[in-house]
Amino acid sequence: MRACLLGCLTGVSCLQDPVEANTVMAWVPAYGIRASAGALAMPLGGGRTVAEALSRIALQFWIPVDGNLAVDQRVSESDVTDLILLARQKNLQVLLCVYNAYADAPGSGFSWDRAKSAFADNRGAFIQQLIEETRKYGLDGVELDIESERDGLTVEDRSDYSAFVLELARRLHAEGKIITLSSFPGSWFGPNRSWWRDWASMVDGVQSMGYSEVGKNGTQDWDNYAAQISFWIEAGGDPRKFLNGVSVYFRSWKGSSAQENLDALGAAARTTGSGAAIWELSLHAHPQELDPGWNDSSNWAFIERIRDIRAP
Repeated sequence: MRACLLGCLTGVSCLQDPVEANTVMAWVPAYGIRASAGALAMPLGGGRTVAEALSRIALQFWIPVDGNLAVDQRVSESDVTDLILLARQKNLQVLLCVYNAYADAPGSGFSWDRAKSAFADNRGAFIQQLIEETRKYGLDGVELDIESERDGLTVEDRSDYSAFVLELARRLHAEGKIITLSSFPGSWFGPNRSWWRDWASMVDGVQSMGYSEVGKNGTQDWDNYAAQISFWIEAGGDPRKFLNGVSVYFRSWKGSSAQENLDALGAAARTTGSGAAIWELSLHAHPQELDPGWNDSSNWAFIERIRDIRAP
């Protein structure tokens, strides 16, 4: 499979089927709903907007609470329905994003144990709740942003997560819906790169949360965009379902500017059919760190070109 990717990068096609356009996804966080709606309407020139540079959005509005699915308290019913309507007007897929960050949890707020009480201890009911919520709003599927930001996860943690993903994938696919998930790009925390082979052939997309850890000038065997795609292929994944993660809150990383890194990401996308995942649309989480290129459309122009690529 590494040989296949190298062939792609040297101009030899490794894709079997034509691709209409590469996938670009962006998250809408519960803390930045209005700002995200505004970002979707930002003009890129020629009558196009940021929304038209995207393929799908993930509404990061749902969390596991006491083993069950709940809506973040910052989110209203009209927030959900208004964003869905806006996305539909722009022909975007809309995903229910369930995440496990909590205001009262230490550090960055992620609690694997609270999420596990739902996806492992109450798996059947939790999956049914996810299915019913996608039906309620007519959503296209589910995005799993369930993370552990600590090492030391066990074999049981991995197997519980994999069993959950595979069963949810089966249920969603039976209804014509999709499943995507977010993963760490290296071998730390979880889910991480070493878990990909457990479910790569069953999911419809993975967002590798490389952000500042993966870029144009990565020197290790995993920390550049092509290497990430190569590992995904080796795990049994379709490169067209792989999205390299980009954060709007880094002006430069790996010794290159945001635009230089986006250009490198685009080169990998052009030859493999892979895409990009943008964290996140509100641009409000860390305004002091925001690359101004996301506000003047220059960075979005790179993303638009990735979205419009017709892979060989």
